[in-house]
Amino acid sequence: MKVGQSAVWGRDGAMLAQMDSESEGWVMLDTLTAKASIHLLETA
Repeated sequence: MKVGQSAVWGRDGAMLAQMDSESEGWVMLDTLTAKASIHLLETA
């Protein structure tokens, strides 16, 4: 794993989502469903 990456893990320790080090955006975790999503910013 490189510095600057964003990720989220579930209760069991499994990685649910990970954004690569080249992208900009955020990782969102729905705590009710334990589902993660990545939202990337558009860059010009």
